[in-house]
Amino acid sequence: MSIRELVKISWFSIRANKVRAVLTTLGIVIGIGAVIAMLSVGQGAQQVILEQVEGLGANTVSIIPVANFRGPQSRSTFQQLLVNRLDKRLLETFANEVRFPEVEQIGAELSNSYEVSYRSEAAFLTVYGVSASLFDIREAELDRGQLFDANDEARQAKVAVLGSQAAQRLFNLDDPIGKVININGIKFTVVAILKPKSAGVDNRVDIPLTAMSSYLTGSRDVSQIVLRAKDESVVDTLATKVEDELRDFYHVAEGKQGDFTVFTSQDIQELASTVTSIFTTLLASIAGISLIVGGIGIMNIMLVSVTERTKEIGLRKAVGAKQSAILGQFLMESVLLTLIGGIIGIVLGVGLGLLVGAVGGFTIIISLQSIALATSVSVAIGLVFGFYPAYRAAQLNPIEALRYE
Repeated sequence: MSIRELVKISWFSIRANKVRAVLTTLGIVIGIGAVIAMLSVGQGAQQVILEQVEGLGANTVSIIPVANFRGPQSRSTFQQLLVNRLDKRLLETFANEVRFPEVEQIGAELSNSYEVSYRSEAAFLTVYGVSASLFDIREAELDRGQLFDANDEARQAKVAVLGSQAAQRLFNLDDPIGKVININGIKFTVVAILKPKSAGVDNRVDIPLTAMSSYLTGSRDVSQIVLRAKDESVVDTLATKVEDELRDFYHVAEGKQGDFTVFTSQDIQELASTVTSIFTTLLASIAGISLIVGGIGIMNIMLVSVTERTKEIGLRKAVGAKQSAILGQFLMESVLLTLIGGIIGIVLGVGLGLLVGAVGGFTIIISLQSIALATSVSVAIGLVFGFYPAYRAAQLNPIEALRYE
């Protein structure tokens, strides 16, 4: 019997029991839908995180005033990150071309959260006092206006650069360039808007580091130092030299952990990729349990179908149908059921992924590999869980089958 004939016979059998077919495929629909949704959301979240990491800039070495920041974090650790500071004199140390020839650019920032307002619109945003060089280090893309420079930083200019989301929240459809905003009661003129890049960059306000220190925090120290290496090959060397310098500067004894963490852009990218991959795999594995449950449901229903169609099987065998034809028919029915369930599940999963992405504010990624995997898994479940019922049907004695009541 040809594949085409098997598909045709199996399709007529499925159509004859529509309610049973729907209930049978339900587990597969849910399982495949969950897998597709989890994979697409996980990959989308991974992309968002990697974009934020890219916002740190390429070939960078960053220093923050918190110990073991790359380990498990507690609430107190993040509170330390908000209040601890790095000595600003370190900037002069790292600018020494003789001691640190690997350094191409140096930047620093000092951050805090404030109420930022424009007329009747107000929002609590993270305000960053930054060195003008950080725009280059982090490869900021200008949408409109003009970024402040070293001269503005030297004269403590009250100017501000807005991320795209911050501009949207404060100005809606108005053009922010030249408008005056209030940051904790201090007036700043908006001089530039950055292009959309990632959630962390888009929802921030950048002002000159000197203005931040003088008008808002009163602190002359910084909350982060970023060094850009001249080449990717010297990043690790630079990170080691920086850590050694920090241990000397803060008089940290050998074997002790200082109150600082040095990390490279590669470190963060690898960590983010690993965490999101594990998260996605875990979610997909949990969703895969539904597929096993659905496969068991397929097997049970097919066994019931074999029992109900015992006379039909006996009749077909009596007129010459071979065991392979019976086996093929029931296997094809099982595969068709799971394949239909898989297709519906893919559509459902894409829809759920789009919904979660819309609510979460990020773009999901639906890869052809995920769809191909889901389709293959559907067929595999049909073959694996449909084989035993099909085998039982093929092994029925035609005489006993015809006598079956």
